[in-house]
Amino acid sequence: MTCRTCKFLDVKPDKIGRVIPRSTFMYRCLAPLPDYIAPACFEIEVMQRRMTIESGKGCTFHEPRTKK
Repeated sequence: MTCRTCKFLDVKPDKIGRVIPRSTFMYRCLAPLPDYIAPACFEIEVMQRRMTIESGKGCTFHEPRTKK
């Protein structure tokens, strides 16, 4: 699983309400993390919590996005 399907990836819905992560964009990770802990998938330069849709392989904080 990658960030593409994670509910914590901050992807805004389009005009008709679809959530479509784009491969050319970076999105914020909104996973509720304490300041002193970071999942293994975060790289040092990604500590600002900016993720691509292919980031986060093996992330222990991953939760699937649910359809509304």
